[in-house]
Amino acid sequence: MCHLFLILVALLLAVCSHPSASASSSFASRVGDLSFSVGSSDHDCPAVPSVPGDRRTDKSVLRVVQYNAEWLFTDYFANSNCPGTGCPWENSTAANTHLQYVTNVIATLNPDIINFCEVEGCDELSQVKAAFTNQADYYNMYLKNGTDSSTGQNVGVLTKIDPIVSLYRNDNRVSYPVPGSQCGYHGTSSTYGVSKHYITEYQIGSMKLAMVGLHLLAFPDDVTRCAEREAQATVLQQSISSYVSKGYEVIVLAMQTILTRKHSTPIMISPYRMSSISLKERSAH
Repeated sequence: MCHLFLILVALLLAVCSHPSASASSSFASRVGDLSFSVGSSDHDCPAVPSVPGDRRTDKSVLRVVQYNAEWLFTDYFANSNCPGTGCPWENSTAANTHLQYVTNVIATLNPDIINFCEVEGCDELSQVKAAFTNQADYYNMYLKNGTDSSTGQNVGVLTKIDPIVSLYRNDNRVSYPVPGSQCGYHGTSSTYGVSKHYITEYQIGSMKLAMVGLHLLAFPDDVTRCAEREAQATVLQQSISSYVSKGYEVIVLAMQTILTRKHSTPIMISPYRMSSISLKERSAH
């Protein structure tokens, strides 16, 4: 039986605030100095290795975290003026302090797979990854650039299990308002797509797993944005439904609250926690 897992972790602004001086000192002694210069534009890194690896120490459990990294930018992005006055990090010092704190959160949670929303690109993922390079269960990084040219934000992943399919996107666009829309939008019909997302696949033992990392439009209480978000969800539903029909397990990781197929209430996990899926239990279904 195929199941759809939607794992949503509330790691928002409170998680991303600056650490105290004592916490920063303790962290630096463990993983070293993560001071990086602020450069120019960033790049993506969607390609997977020809021989995927699985570096988990406990292969009976899959530990997954969704993390809103809140403007994880160290390369300067002019359109959003970040680091700068266009985001919470006014300069390279503040951006690097934030980077250190994000890495500290990962060291605390120790996930197998961590999905990042609001990351600029692979330079930032590489800087986080560097703190864990010397451990046996090190992370590899993957990111497929999106099309949000206004903020420059993307969705990326650090993982101890390499995907078997290079990250790709569904660039379809859907007309809105969608049939049965609940947004109350009565404006001109148009089309919309998903600017920030990726899709990939994992082979974990005998389990075929598809993963979708996404970041939908903000301000869903605005009727226009709500209608556009419904179009975005419809685009991703195409990909998710395709995987479900082929017998894949599916994990969808996002900042937004989404309902599962089986539950009428959203699954939310408190800050500093993750979802651990027992693969032994999964094999019994």
